Amino acid sequence: MVLFLVPYVDGQDKKANKLAQKYAKKGANAYSKADYEKSIASYTCAINENPKEASYRYMHGIINSHLGNDSVAISDFTKTIELSPYHENAYFERGLVQHSLGNYLAAFNDFYEHTKYNLEEERTLVAKVNSLLAIEDYSKAFPYYEQLVPLVPDVTLHQINLALCYIETGNLKDGKSTLDAVILKDDESYERYHAEGLYYLKNKEPHKSIEAFQHILFESKPGIYKSDSYRYSSNAFHAVGQLDSALIHITWATQLNPKAEYYLDRANYYVDAEILSEAVKDYDKAIELDSTLTGAYNNRTFFIWFPRKEYQKAVEDMTAIIQFDTNNAYAYSNRSYAYYGLKDFEHAFIDAFKSVELENRNPYVYKNLALMYYTIGEKEEASNAAKGALNWGFPVDSDPEFQELLVNLGFSN
Repeated sequence: MVLFLVPYVDGQDKKANKLAQKYAKKGANAYSKADYEKSIASYTCAINENPKEASYRYMHGIINSHLGNDSVAISDFTKTIELSPYHENAYFERGLVQHSLGNYLAAFNDFYEHTKYNLEEERTLVAKVNSLLAIEDYSKAFPYYEQLVPLVPDVTLHQINLALCYIETGNLKDGKSTLDAVILKDDESYERYHAEGLYYLKNKEPHKSIEAFQHILFESKPGIYKSDSYRYSSNAFHAVGQLDSALIHITWATQLNPKAEYYLDRANYYVDAEILSEAVKDYDKAIELDSTLTGAYNNRTFFIWFPRKEYQKAVEDMTAIIQFDTNNAYAYSNRSYAYYGLKDFEHAFIDAFKSVELENRNPYVYKNLALMYYTIGEKEEASNAAKGALNWGFPVDSDPEFQELLVNLGFSN
């Protein structure tokens, strides 16, 4: 039901305002009958007569959202807030439109503003957590679920999502106990099995994880399949060494939702399968979808460029990381090794020292320094750097190059 409010007028043209009220009444009446075209035409006339009245602009936004004119609706609600900064409903309605457009952070911010001027209630808590889950900000969603679950204790979905927040933030114990309470209610929902599968995956029980995800992927109707479940089930299959199944499931995930992280996972599986041409394509695709995905640059460098001795490409990948993460010690370390491969010792040392400055326990940078010092004939410095690499846990067994260096430096087995 729409309540028509007569606006307060101070110094405005009374005739224009009276006419605006007539148009607004017609608009409210048409809206109550779901005649949105007639309603929006009437409110447009009301705005033309009295453009300073927030309630007219607000209703104009409501009707535009009904008509699917999302960008216009957002503009209407924004104008409403400009006219009336404490118009809490304009924030909420704009948040709903932003969420429908996939602008989840903007939606959350609007819902947050709404509760500055209005009491927190179930609908605002649900709106907030839905937006936060969509951007996978589980730590921020957690306190809202703590409020929401006691408010509506019979809604198992909220309990499951609270468990998911525990699990995603590393609190597996509380996540499992919260899930167990849901399981006791004989909940057979997709969400329950998804959270359960993720719990077992993170708890290093991949076989149980696969079993949980099978309830979603093989026993449920196709309409409720979700890409994340395919992604996590692929991770579980990979953990038990079933690479073919891992590749099948991650491919299904990419078909449902082409997310950068899915392509990164599949690229890593292709590396394990020694199908490097496909791995390169997927690393490229992951970066195309998310140019800030550090793992894609790192893995492409480690698994593709370094083994191929394509050091210039490695420099470019590490430079890309450094441009958006200027304090990434490991990117400087990797770029240092790439410069070493190019025999550009000046830049190799500059990056190595920068890496040590940012993180002095990184064994890889000490390995790089050992190689560089040895190459330029500084054996004592090379030995000191090699000791640093060993002290901080460099994986010697997996690096023949470093093994050879240790022999040349006279380190005993």
